Amino acid sequence: MEYWVEGVTHRGEGVIHMEGKVCFVPWALPGELIAAEVTQSKKSYARGRLGAIIEASPQRAEPWCPLFYACGGCVWQHVTYAQQLAYKRQTVAEQLRRIAHIEAEVAPVIGMENPRHYRNKVTWQVGRGKDDVGLGFFRADSHEMLPFCACGIIPPLMNEIGGWLNERVSVAGLGGGDQVVLRQSNVDGSLLLLLPREPSDGDFLPALRARFPEIASVCVMDGGKLRAVFGPGWQLQALAGCRYRIGATGFLQVNSVQADKLYAVILSMVGEGASFDILEAYCGSGTISCMLARAGHRVCGVEYNAAAVADADFNVALNGLAPECCIFYCGACEDLLSGIRNPWRAADAKGAPGGFDVVILDPPRAGCHPASLEAITDQAPPRIIYVSCDPATLARDLARFCAAGYQVDAVQPVDMFPHTAHVETVVALEQTRDSKI
Repeated sequence: MEYWVEGVTHRGEGVIHMEGKVCFVPWALPGELIAAEVTQSKKSYARGRLGAIIEASPQRAEPWCPLFYACGGCVWQHVTYAQQLAYKRQTVAEQLRRIAHIEAEVAPVIGMENPRHYRNKVTWQVGRGKDDVGLGFFRADSHEMLPFCACGIIPPLMNEIGGWLNERVSVAGLGGGDQVVLRQSNVDGSLLLLLPREPSDGDFLPALRARFPEIASVCVMDGGKLRAVFGPGWQLQALAGCRYRIGATGFLQVNSVQADKLYAVILSMVGEGASFDILEAYCGSGTISCMLARAGHRVCGVEYNAAAVADADFNVALNGLAPECCIFYCGACEDLLSGIRNPWRAADAKGAPGGFDVVILDPPRAGCHPASLEAITDQAPPRIIYVSCDPATLARDLARFCAAGYQVDAVQPVDMFPHTAHVETVVALEQTRDSKI
């Protein structure tokens, strides 16, 4: 049967009505007339398979990756890039409205001039069965391996190294279920390779280094601990005018070009023309903290990962920043935030400890722990800036802040992951006069 596509989900699925239910059809676009059939029927919704496209959307594009319709990485290659940005803006607005009941003006998504080969990190899976041992990616919504194929969102050199490794899986000592991680520095282009264990073949690493002299470090997991087989075991990365040491397992935005734009948004939302005392939760290796300190602010950062905290302290010195202006605490945010007070501000006349002018939150995809949210609202900072990689958990946490007396001041999405379903969003919140805190 034929159906008009009425909408689209953030996963790139078209929305139609079929047999009295909402039905989600992958790769169908709003405004198209399609043929489709049900593949899965639930009580309140169904999933379908796209058949013929009878009337195509003018926004439809030809995917450039031969594995696009099978791989679970990209979901938007069948759409023009400008329309991808429009859909992502729509997703942020809809999640805020549906989950948090927030009607906010969402700014146009900040996109890329060239949305290809942008990732500075790739993780290859190693096939689990005897017939599929090799590097590759998972098929969409499964753990079924796809054969190795050059990926258009990582740089050509990383693809070349992946192809070389794929032909030497057994020599490298790799087995089913392993992962191989490759990272590239945007300072000098050097690469860091992370293997699950040291190769047993003594000729492997010399051959690797001879073929790819750009690989400056190879690290392995030895008894659950990270060890550098050769090289320093870390890389230098540059963002927002600062340089950073990032370890083999440290967190860094995978799109350096867009990360610069993201950090510029954060800095602008903090405000200019004054020096603020800032608390940054989930600070990682101190990349945002160092940027803020370089701009004249004072920052306390909180991070659970001890190696990342060590990198953060190193990065303060690396950028010539005063150590007393960038202080880091190691521990879980939900445990530490309630006890941290401004070290640069004396208690008031009533003995109440000094607070922060701004709190920045940059949590993982799951969002903030409830105890972290409570600790922040108890401190009642005048301004909160929330950096999120998941619009749904962002909306959930914003609802909590709004209930505690904050209102959304600005919403700026940034496209950190072109052609995928993901979108990064920065939200600024202001404390209102009728705060309940």
